[in-house]
Amino acid sequence: MSESLGLSLRGAPFALGKATVLQAVGGADVSQAYAINKYGQSVGYSGSNAVLWSKSGAATVLQNPPGVLSSYALYVNASRWSLARRPPAAARDLVCQEAVLWSPLGKAMVLQDLDGQGYDRVSAINASRYSVGFTVTAGGGVEAVLWSPSGTATNLAAVLGPQWTNTGAVGINEQGDIVGSGVYDGGGYGFLLTPVSASPLSAAAVPEPST
Repeated sequence: MSESLGLSLRGAPFALGKATVLQAVGGADVSQAYAINKYGQSVGYSGSNAVLWSKSGAATVLQNPPGVLSSYALYVNASRWSLARRPPAAARDLVCQEAVLWSPLGKAMVLQDLDGQGYDRVSAINASRYSVGFTVTAGGGVEAVLWSPSGTATNLAAVLGPQWTNTGAVGINEQGDIVGSGVYDGGGYGFLLTPVSASPLSAAAVPEPST
């Protein structure tokens, strides 16, 4: 289903072409899209399923890991690898959320829970399938995390050093540069982690004032 759309952007006509209704799955009457890549492929959820949509709107259901009732995809890279948060089990309700990486075919891999608390949040993925976000610690704080394509977690708070607390990573580019924010010497600051070698895990923190 499609229809023509258009709008005025800063006073100039801007043609949007057509609107495509993204396919619902499993008879769901509620769907939502969260992200899109440069090829027009988008991700989100339909009913209780995380979904990858093609540019034409056709849906691919992203597999729920065992014991999971619902999940939703939040980010997608150019190669159709998707990231998401999901409640890990019905018995734990929605208080806990774990990070998942899906392949283009919809196969799920749960990313390592660094502190064992069952709450991890992903924020971004690059073309090499490295992803970033944060984990909740046993003490109730948060620490920035980098996940490798195999799902292994690296504690970026340890890379940043003891002057940083309550950190979270929100972006990673193709060169492995990571940005995020946290508390630095008692104030709120942004940080940039820049690789010093071919490995994205060898990084030096450069504190920048948050805006």
